[in-house]
Amino acid sequence: MPYPIVLIVSGSRNSGKTALCIKIFKHFSKKRANIGGVITLKGERNRSKGDERFAQNLVSGKRALLAVRKPDERYRFIPAGVRFANRAIGGFSGNILIVDEIGKLEKKGRGFKEVFKKLNTRPPHAVVISCRDENVKWLTDKIARKVFKIDTQDARSKEIALKLIARAISQK
Repeated sequence: MPYPIVLIVSGSRNSGKTALCIKIFKHFSKKRANIGGVITLKGERNRSKGDERFAQNLVSGKRALLAVRKPDERYRFIPAGVRFANRAIGGFSGNILIVDEIGKLEKKGRGFKEVFKKLNTRPPHAVVISCRDENVKWLTDKIARKVFKIDTQDARSKEIALKLIARAISQK
């Protein structure tokens, strides 16, 4: 299997995409694999103020405010948070890269665009990208490589993802 392998973790809203990315990170961190990237975490939810999303750098553990949403409005992305995430993605030089989550911003040419540069320059052995079901086709076309789709609704998804990544990093 030539690397990089690209796994797309897909599912609907709140289906466990981020949770699966975290499980993959923890599993390979315990094995001392060179793993990093960015996950998107829910912040405080407040009925009157709305809610927040944070980008967390998996290597440093640092977080930056990525987006805020007031009640009955869409998320407003914070440019500094997007830059923070892109630096974490672009600056990572390990074997396994995780990017959670690709969506509407990336379709517009913004957002976590460093992942696409990374795939076309010096890609890691394995790249795990999460997205919602409705973005899978766009993402697959954008990557223009063979991808493995991991559905969060499949009970075997964690096991399949771990095996594919382990195989990819063993081919150093």
